[in-house]
Amino acid sequence: MARFRLPPRPLRSADFPRLAESFLVAAVVAVLGIRAALSATGFPRLGGGELHIAHLLPGGALMLVGVLLLIAFLDRRIGHVAVILAGLGFGLFIDEIGKYVTTDNDYLFQPAIALIYVVFILVFFLARALAGEPTLTRAEALANALDRVARNVGYPFEEADAARVRELLDQAGAEPIAAELRRLVAAATVPDHDDPVEVVVRWARTAYVRVVEDDRFERVVTLVMAVYAGAAVVTGIQALLPGAPAPGGGPDVTGIARAASSLVGAAFVLRGVTLLPVNRAAACEWLMRGLLAWILVTQVFVFYASQLEGVVGLAFDLVAYVTVRYALGRERAARRLATAPATRASHEATAAGG
Repeated sequence: MARFRLPPRPLRSADFPRLAESFLVAAVVAVLGIRAALSATGFPRLGGGELHIAHLLPGGALMLVGVLLLIAFLDRRIGHVAVILAGLGFGLFIDEIGKYVTTDNDYLFQPAIALIYVVFILVFFLARALAGEPTLTRAEALANALDRVARNVGYPFEEADAARVRELLDQAGAEPIAAELRRLVAAATVPDHDDPVEVVVRWARTAYVRVVEDDRFERVVTLVMAVYAGAAVVTGIQALLPGAPAPGGGPDVTGIARAASSLVGAAFVLRGVTLLPVNRAAACEWLMRGLLAWILVTQVFVFYASQLEGVVGLAFDLVAYVTVRYALGRERAARRLATAPATRASHEATAAGG
């Protein structure tokens, strides 16, 4: 009698966090873009007579195209384009939520934008849950390295891609196949070509290193984030003062929740500011926690009260979040590079001895 065995744990993709982020950003851009375009053009009707083609339909078409591209091609670049198309489609789809939660199909239902924002937050947390721990297991690191090599068949490895494969192989440990993959990648590596996107990325990396090595960097970041946190504290206190918008003349539940989340986010940001001179990576993590508190909680209540204020605040928070996230990535990469040579030598020695 055959024994029952649990299926093996699915191996995670190292690219998932970046792709999920691209999906969400594309969805947010689609919602804000379509709302701005409709508002500027007076909410035109696409169709004639009894026909009206809602933008939910082209949204579904974009999601379909994205899925077909993902299952049709192994190319990682096409995969990234497919995810962006799917994100744009999802944004067009969810933007119609007001029509489907009201009896009169009211697209302009006031809480609709807050509901859309809540959906984005749920997608964000679902993506975080699927991503799991930031560190890949040895099996996952090896599988991702193999996948990158397989998807690059027929093309030489550019230095940046080869470095990422080597980093994954370092995480995989002293596997015999890892040594073979290192030799294969080394033999097929060529200098980076002048792809416009790569040029921008390399320029950003160089600029970041130049900026953070400047003595004025910490002072500027400290000042900007402290002022931003102070503004959040003032906004939160204002929401609790008598005369804040509410039926009874004082703060309602929305105002209290907005104030509380603003103050919590400000506390996280100020904690990050105090850590900047000591540990930049830890400081960035605290800054991101504060910004996420504002993005994922405070902005829901802001959108409910005022869509214009919500869009402006969200744009600022997203720019700050992306900037801090990039800085955190560079700090972590620098730490990994500092330890990579010793780790690689240890793995190669172990493989040779085995």
